[in-house]
Amino acid sequence: MHVSNAQIQKVLDLHLHRVYGLREVQDAGPARGTDELILSRKATDVREIKRQVAGLPDMRAGVVKGFRSKVQAGDYKVSESEVAEKMLAAALQSRTRL
Repeated sequence: MHVSNAQIQKVLDLHLHRVYGLREVQDAGPARGTDELILSRKATDVREIKRQVAGLPDMRAGVVKGFRSKVQAGDYKVSESEVAEKMLAAALQSRTRL
């Protein structure tokens, strides 16, 4: 079965007539001018923030260097109970999100 452009246009015209109560649908002819995208202020801000975040490094080299030197010198100590508390808190927090 072949559906022509004219048949598709008739269906669209009927749809517009029923949905919008148009008395007659006029052919606007070919589109003129150029398309234009206008973003809201919020969308522009979000795009700028994403651009700035994308430019940030994945890790902070200074912080990593500080921890590395403490670990190598044996000065970095972690309490087992602190680790356990953090693990439980993270588990409980992720469980409440579900």
